[in-house]
Amino acid sequence: MIRLRTLRLLFGPWIKRILLLDLIGLALVGAMWFVGGGADGGLAPYFGAVARAALSPQALILYIVAITTYSIILEFCLRRVLQESIHTAKAPWLRPLARPIAAFCYGITHLLYHPLGMIYAMLLGFASADAYAKERDWKVLALWHAQWNLLAVFGALFLALVTPGAARDQVLYEYKKSRIEDGALSYVEGWGWRDRYHNHEGMYEAAHEWAARGQEGEVLTIYARINGVTGQWAPVKKRYVLTAAPKTPMQRWAAACTVVLDYAKTYEQVQEDTWWLLGANTSAWQFDDLPSTVLTCIEVAEFQGTSEPRRIETFDKQILLERWEREGLELVRRQERGFTPPEGADTLSRREQHLIKLFPFGRQFWEVSK
Repeated sequence: MIRLRTLRLLFGPWIKRILLLDLIGLALVGAMWFVGGGADGGLAPYFGAVARAALSPQALILYIVAITTYSIILEFCLRRVLQESIHTAKAPWLRPLARPIAAFCYGITHLLYHPLGMIYAMLLGFASADAYAKERDWKVLALWHAQWNLLAVFGALFLALVTPGAARDQVLYEYKKSRIEDGALSYVEGWGWRDRYHNHEGMYEAAHEWAARGQEGEVLTIYARINGVTGQWAPVKKRYVLTAAPKTPMQRWAAACTVVLDYAKTYEQVQEDTWWLLGANTSAWQFDDLPSTVLTCIEVAEFQGTSEPRRIETFDKQILLERWEREGLELVRRQERGFTPPEGADTLSRREQHLIKLFPFGRQFWEVSK
């Protein structure tokens, strides 16, 4: 039976060395944040790499496997092949160069993030090279490097889930970008970005049929679910009862739209209130959520013969991705909590202004049912 004292003797030096390197690494990360913040010269490239990998649980698992494998291979090459060869070189003048050469090579691997990333990696690489010079066991460094990368990944995801900032911005930026690639987002000239699926599978059409039947006391149940990044989900269910029959096309339109808008706001509020580990609260009240529902209601209003040409809508993914690259990060930092056009929208037409003013009118025909 292995005694606790034996375990401490075996693994104690390893643990101390790993913790020391972690502290040095955290100090260097703090320095990068101080110098570059969440911009491209700071931690944004690292947050972006994690965000791209976190678009699905499967992609995240593959990313973790990849960076763990990379950590082991890199440390074997840096220590067992490169640094050990220099340490044992026949020329005495070459041996002091083992640590700076290994640090420089490690820094090169981070150059793709930013020149500041290379400086960070070189300083951390010198600390890890110094650790190898004392331990002369590449497996210790491989273990450290693997857990350091895992700490970075889960640390970035934790920051994205619990607080606004650069980590969350990058996650939302990559998420919305994936929505463009999936064909879910379009761009409406003079209005802004539109989530084409924010009508929740024909929610307005169902509400309009309910209002058109005009049967007092009839209940409309609207249901959708919020999907989290971990595969978990939360239901959003709400019931509306018709208290008065809408008589005209305008009244039926207003009744249906106010139900849809009320549910859309409820959906966003539930998103904001969900358990942080679900990850759904990160995208609550986004710039394209409520404005997309408002635009849907405006477009389906055909009563009184008032129909103006629809705003030009772009569906070309390449054009949308180019536009997203220019303005996406700024957009994900904004929230839209009201039933108004998105911030930055062009002047509304007289018809659009009139329809938006009619939204509250439909509230008199229904109430929320328990």
